[in-house]
Amino acid sequence: IHSGVKGMKIGILKEGFGISDIEDAKRQDEKVKKASQVLEKLGATIDDISIPWHKHGEAIWGAVFFESFLDQMIQGGGHSTGHKDLFVPSLFNHYNNQIKQNAKDLSHTTKCCSIIAHYISKNYTGFYGKGHNLVRNLTQIYNQSLKEYDALLMPTLPFPAPRLPASDASLEEYIIAGLNMLQNTTAFNVTGHPAMNIPCGMIDGRPAGMMLVGKFWDERTLYKISYAYEKAVHWEN
Repeated sequence: IHSGVKGMKIGILKEGFGISDIEDAKRQDEKVKKASQVLEKLGATIDDISIPWHKHGEAIWGAVFFESFLDQMIQGGGHSTGHKDLFVPSLFNHYNNQIKQNAKDLSHTTKCCSIIAHYISKNYTGFYGKGHNLVRNLTQIYNQSLKEYDALLMPTLPFPAPRLPASDASLEEYIIAGLNMLQNTTAFNVTGHPAMNIPCGMIDGRPAGMMLVGKFWDERTLYKISYAYEKAVHWEN
């Protein structure tokens, strides 16, 4: 990871910026773009690129996530089927019993996701399958850009690390705080591309982060880029 970024090509993903209109989001976008300029000074080629399908990534993730979450985490006792792995029956039995006996203690976000998943499962046939088919398309589209670029770069969240909701926050505020920051990250949860966050500055005492996304099985390149950046700057300043 010590070989630096000279000669690398990094694509700044247009659709990963400008997601939120709040002032902190604009400041974070600026921090991430300044971080890309550091990489450029270190010898990387930095280009602005566009992948319009990235804007659909969160919705495609949702189509896959909600029903699989319900099947695995709520109804399935915390485990999935169809793969070769170590299964611990005592663990699954304990988890399943706790879900049945103490469901009232689940977080509001978990309850909300469960309700959405039940609704989708009851009212839409093949929703999960359609989502998976779209994941295949989305994966191929990212791969096309990654044939030309060593990594993609964008903000990790649409804004700096948010503050936790107050203890007396309303249910709406609690749910929004848990689900309003997924726009750039969830697509890669379903495509499987390696991605990592690198702190790139502070905004009012809260860290801003840029996200690097790489080719399958090429985490080493992401480590090289992040190491070069962290050696070149004191990101807190």
